[in-house]
Amino acid sequence: MQLKREGAFRVVCNIRTPLIDSENAEKVGTGIFISKDLRAILVTAAHIANETNDRTYIVFCDSENNSSKKELKSLNESVVWHYHPTADICYMELDVSKNMDLLSNRCLPFENIDLSGKLPSRDTELTCVGFPKGLGANGAKYSPFTFRSFVSSGLVSLIREDTKTESEFFCLENPSVGGYSGGPVFDMGYQTIGTLIANHGDTKLYGIMHGTISDVTGGKIAAVTPIYFLKDIL
Repeated sequence: MQLKREGAFRVVCNIRTPLIDSENAEKVGTGIFISKDLRAILVTAAHIANETNDRTYIVFCDSENNSSKKELKSLNESVVWHYHPTADICYMELDVSKNMDLLSNRCLPFENIDLSGKLPSRDTELTCVGFPKGLGANGAKYSPFTFRSFVSSGLVSLIREDTKTESEFFCLENPSVGGYSGGPVFDMGYQTIGTLIANHGDTKLYGIMHGTISDVTGGKIAAVTPIYFLKDIL
């Protein structure tokens, strides 16, 4: 299965959690819908899931590409996140029978997830999808943001920004922005070169965005949780 960048918008959602002590402020992140056999799950970063509460809702696109909202607890009466013990990744099981309209043609097939543990080549263009600062899901029209980058490292041990514990990541040449956290990092399976489109295979999901690493020099790179950690908890 090969997604186009516009098509990738359907498999993601914005996760928004209103702050209890503020009228308008919200914590924002990104999630991706994945299907496996007859199951459907919502995958995001653990640090995004940790912020959710009974007021959390998701924003997704309807058939007219308008923004639609749904309470997180309506996806499953029991909102239970399954966390990886070390990696910044988790998932929530979805009640398919009660959410057929939402989930139909919206989930990335499990076969499109790369669980091999091998990183893409540093010459492979990757696409990150998400909602920086909540943009793209805060109006009538639904318009997730994308940015393209390349792998800049192998697997490296870094300190997680949320738990201050060590985990494995791979890094991208470009920084991320708050709101992309939990969003997918794809090899779309094609690359646009000028007016030509070079196809090289199916769309593959390689990781979930963790966040940006920076220092006092102003240098910034994005840290990505490899998606193969998902198989440890499914």
